[in-house]
Amino acid sequence: MEYILNLPRLVRILFVGFVALCTVLAIFPLVDRIYLAYFYHPSTIGIAAYLSVFMGAMMYVFGWLQLVGSAGRRQEPSRFVVPYLVLSFLIIVLDVLLIIQGLSMTDAFAIS
Repeated sequence: MEYILNLPRLVRILFVGFVALCTVLAIFPLVDRIYLAYFYHPSTIGIAAYLSVFMGAMMYVFGWLQLVGSAGRRQEPSRFVVPYLVLSFLIIVLDVLLIIQGLSMTDAFAIS
């Protein structure tokens, strides 16, 4: 945990942004599936995207508070750093699995 907090500020900012993007990519299929199955209406077409982006933004803010902190101050470790890192790792693994599943469902690797 100390290693992560001692990384340069820019690296921590990029990591938090990457995790926020991965969060949106991981939950978007689930939100879309639920939205289309139960709540779809042509006048509310953007709600699924807004919800996914909101969850990504919340993950970004939480990561910022835990890993980055204020400029000019050394970030102190808190009890939420380890759960954030574990959740980040799980989200990234989920994204990799979703990408592998998506690639296996296409004919991208078919030899013609």
